Amino acid sequence: MIAQNVPMFHSLSLSEMSMVGSLQAICDQDTSAHGQRVMLLAEGVARELQIAEDEIFLVCLAALLHDIGKANIPEAILNKRGPLDELELRVIRRHPEFGQMMLLQVGGIFERLAPAVLTHHERWDGKGYPNKVSGEEIPLAARIIAVTDAYDAMVQRRAYHKPLTHTEACVELQRCAGSQFDPHIVALFLSLLELQGYSKHIRAVGEVEWAGVKCVKPSLQSDEFVHVLV
Repeated sequence: MIAQNVPMFHSLSLSEMSMVGSLQAICDQDTSAHGQRVMLLAEGVARELQIAEDEIFLVCLAALLHDIGKANIPEAILNKRGPLDELELRVIRRHPEFGQMMLLQVGGIFERLAPAVLTHHERWDGKGYPNKVSGEEIPLAARIIAVTDAYDAMVQRRAYHKPLTHTEACVELQRCAGSQFDPHIVALFLSLLELQGYSKHIRAVGEVEWAGVKCVKPSLQSDEFVHVLV
């Protein structure tokens, strides 16, 4: 379980660590691996922002669990080879709400993650979902997750498209800065990638190591890209 290997997660109680593992386990392997990579990238952004350590901790935990609501989405939709139709899009766009409900039901520290999980598909310009909030009304953690989530989705292979190159994904993030994404977060994230070369390590080696944790790149993820960029 990844929580046991991340130093900042050691402040969790045994029951909380167990719950993190349980929440990860209800997702398929690809979604869980995606959450791990997004967590590692989000931690880098949060540290560059120099926010408080307890806030970095919440950003990381929210990033790790941001897609748990997909456990309530039919596999036929998650693994569909090809574009989703309008009904299927409406279904999959419920996953932030499902994730929020799951975290609120668990309670405790997980309640504090619910706002970021609910809003990680909101857009800077207010055209996202589920509630069309905009700008700094979107929690900072969700704005960080939105950018790192989109990047990881773009550079990973999907059932219905080849992965973008690192350069292509960065161009897409730049194109969507100020409309889909917080432009400050995009600029900071791209600077971080340039300095650290995390993307090259993920693509070339198949894993990224940060804070002593190795996250293996799965061979296939099936649904994120089209839903991040719609």
